[in-house]
Amino acid sequence: MAGKIKLNKTAVITIANSKGGSGKSTTASMLARTLGEKGYKVLAIDCDSQMDLTNTLGFTVDESLVEFGLTLIDFNKTIYQMIRSKGDVRDFIIPTKYKNLDIVAGDDYIGRIEFDLHHEYQREAILKKIMKDLVAENAYDFIIFDTSTHLGDLAANILNITDHVIIPVPMAMFGIRGIRTFIDFYNQFTEINENLSILGILMTMYRPNNKIMNERAETLLTNIFGRELLFRTRISIDANIEKAQWNNVTAVDYAPKARATVQYHDLAKEVIKRVKG
Repeated sequence: MAGKIKLNKTAVITIANSKGGSGKSTTASMLARTLGEKGYKVLAIDCDSQMDLTNTLGFTVDESLVEFGLTLIDFNKTIYQMIRSKGDVRDFIIPTKYKNLDIVAGDDYIGRIEFDLHHEYQREAILKKIMKDLVAENAYDFIIFDTSTHLGDLAANILNITDHVIIPVPMAMFGIRGIRTFIDFYNQFTEINENLSILGILMTMYRPNNKIMNERAETLLTNIFGRELLFRTRISIDANIEKAQWNNVTAVDYAPKARATVQYHDLAKEVIKRVKG
């Protein structure tokens, strides 16, 4: 693709925040979709039991959702079964209908994976062992993890294989305060995984007309992280995102010219530049 910035190796990006309602799944799906549109090969991995990323990209393990246009997939081909069986990640990758975009689908059993692996030796490194060959061979330009709010063994597994973390933060006081819990957890892995870093803080649910609130929020985030970690792109509240979710597609496909769609395209450009360094 003309103008595409070539990456040196696969970039593993995790979208994470221990605060619910921060826009993690929307960011994961929109970033994966926009990067794919720009010519990059992307693998999205859904580690959230709510399966919003999986549904948005067109799949389900629930037969009752097939009538809404989702494609039913084999339960034995989900993230839960991949980790539980320690199988080859390549056997669990499903092509989506979107160019350059594949997925390892989620399911609602992923929440019990920590119970299943409780007695496993080095259980916090299982995912890294499963995926290290795929990452090393640079089959994908980007691997993007969507995560749950729970900070346990699964989150530890994800951070152990992650290069870059994007933290979406809703523009609300409680949303901003809530990120400290995740940062405390994140800091435990910076010595274990020497590649781990925060790629950026993404302000979500942004209200452009609320100048005072925006200034206070940006000041608080700057005091915590420094201005250089804040993405220039802000994701505004946009009804098209919710409408797209009801249609089981990304806003890129539901409303290509919508404000949030344009903003996520801008975010993708920032991500590419930051990853390239």
